[in-house]
Amino acid sequence: MSRFSLSFLLLLHLSVAFTQSRRAVLPIISQAGQARWASSIQAVPLDDPTPFLAYFLKWEGDVDELMIRFSPDGEQWSDWQLMPRDEHSPELPVSTLGITAATDRFFQVKGNAGTGNSYRLECHFYSPGPSDATREQPVTAGQGRSCDDLMPAVIRRTEWCPNGDCAEHPDPAFAPVTHLVIHHSAGTNVASDWAAIVRAIWDLHVNGNGWSDIGYNWLIDPDGRIYEGRSNDAIGAHFCAKNTGTIGVCVMGDFTNEPPKGAAVESLVDLLSWKACSYDIDPLGETYHASSAEILPNIIGHRDGCSTACPGDMFYPLLPAVRDAVATGPPTAVRQKEQRIELKVFPNPSHGTFQLELSEDFPQECYLNIYDLLGRRISGPLKLQNGSAETQLVQLPKDLSSGNYRLVLRDQNRIIGIKGLKVF
Repeated sequence: MSRFSLSFLLLLHLSVAFTQSRRAVLPIISQAGQARWASSIQAVPLDDPTPFLAYFLKWEGDVDELMIRFSPDGEQWSDWQLMPRDEHSPELPVSTLGITAATDRFFQVKGNAGTGNSYRLECHFYSPGPSDATREQPVTAGQGRSCDDLMPAVIRRTEWCPNGDCAEHPDPAFAPVTHLVIHHSAGTNVASDWAAIVRAIWDLHVNGNGWSDIGYNWLIDPDGRIYEGRSNDAIGAHFCAKNTGTIGVCVMGDFTNEPPKGAAVESLVDLLSWKACSYDIDPLGETYHASSAEILPNIIGHRDGCSTACPGDMFYPLLPAVRDAVATGPPTAVRQKEQRIELKVFPNPSHGTFQLELSEDFPQECYLNIYDLLGRRISGPLKLQNGSAETQLVQLPKDLSSGNYRLVLRDQNRIIGIKGLKVF
C-alpha cells in the first residue's frame, strides 16, 4: 500500500440532513499508523446545492495540511485547496469556509496526521439556498443629523435569510461598547450572491464552531451592502473570547494579497461613524478594554488584540485612514479628509481649571467633553461660545481624581479636535 493511500470507514448512516437536504456531514475515520494520506473519491452528499456549495472541515486528533479538491464528473479535477484552521477561532479544530461550484459532484481530501495516529475527520457541506432578489436591497437608513439618523442603509436578517432558518442567539447578552473591531472573512473575493455567503458564514459559526449565532454584529460585501448580524449589537464571538465591550464588523473577502473595494470601505466608514456617534467613541482615541486588560485603539483591527493576520496585510495599513475618515468626515457615504482644529490647553498638567484655545475660528457651535481612559464621559458637553478661537476658561469637576484624561471637541456632526489632559 502506498504511503499516500488509506482505507476509510465511511459512516453514511451518520450523514446528517438539514432543512430539506440543505446540509450534510460525512464523517471519515483514518486508518491508524498512516502519517500522510489521501482519501478515496467521494460523492458530494447534497443533490442540488444552490447557488453554490459551501463546505468546511472539522477533525479530532493531531492533523495538519488538510487539502480538498472537487470535480463535476470524477475525471476533471480542480487544484488542491489548502483548508487551514479558521483564524477567527484558532482554538477550535475547524477549517476556513470554502466555496465551490454547484455543479461539483465529487470530492477528495488529503492531509497529514502528524504523529501517524488515527483521527476522525468530518466534511461539512451546506447549500445556502436561493436568495430573494427582490428583497436583497437595503431596507432602512437614517436621514437626519442625529446619531440615530446616521444609520446607513442595512439588510436586515429577515432579508438575507428569507427562509428564517438561520436561527438567532436565543438569549443574547449586552454590555457598554468601547471598541469597534474590523475583520475580513478570509473567504472568497468573488461571489454572485453575497447574501448566500452570509448564510454560509452563519452555518460555519453555528454548525462548525458551535456558537449560538453568527459571530459578527455586522458584515459588508464588496459592493458596500451592509448586513445585520447579531442584532442590537449584542456581545458577539469574533475577538478571541474577549468580546465584551466590542462590536465586530466583517468586511467580506480575503485581503491578504489585495485590498478591499472602495465601496466596502466607504460603507465601513458609514457604519463606524454611526456606531462611534451612538456610543460616544472617539475614533482616533485609545481606551482601556476590560476583557483583554489592555489599552487598545477604539477602532481596532482583529490582529491588534488577537494572534491572527485578520483583517489581512492589504487591509490593515488602511485602518489609520479609516479612523481619520470616521473622525473628520461628514456623515455621508463619500468623505473628504479635512484639517483637524488644533487645541491648546494650559496649564497642562492642570488642577481645578484650565484654558482652552482653538487654532482657528469654527463657524458652528462647539461642545467639549472630557473622557477617562475607560472611555467614560465624566464631564460635558460644555458649549463653547460660537465656535470662537478665543481662549475659553474650563472648570474641572470638583471630584475629579488625578490621572490622564482626553478632551474631545465636537460640532453638531463630528469630532473636530482631541487633546490629552493630565490632572494632578
